[in-house]
Amino acid sequence: GSMNRQGRSPHTRHGGGSTGKTNKDKTTASPGRTPPLPSSSSQHTGNESPSLVLGPLGPRWSSGELDAFFHAFRRCGEHWEALAARLPQRTATMVEALYRAHKGYLSLPDASAAHFC
Repeated sequence: GSMNRQGRSPHTRHGGGSTGKTNKDKTTASPGRTPPLPSSSSQHTGNESPSLVLGPLGPRWSSGELDAFFHAFRRCGEHWEALAARLPQRTATMVEALYRAHKGYLSLPDASAAHFC
């Protein structure tokens, strides 16, 4: 039994020596802090702003959807939930984004579905 205790005590002393190595590791840790710089390359995903621009509109609108939106907009006005209810593939956010993208044309008194699509 006493042999095991003696076997453990050198390990404890060695562990104390490894604390000295930990201090050296801290010095290596500061260059180790430079790898987070490549994580700034994750900002490249933020540079994919074209997909973010398309985000609010969702997938490309078909001419049928645009036609349905135009007529629904003429009936409902800026009631995005009501418009979205008539467009099963679209959310209120997408409908509002489409309106904002074409607000100038939609505000014209002689705007027509044929020219809108």
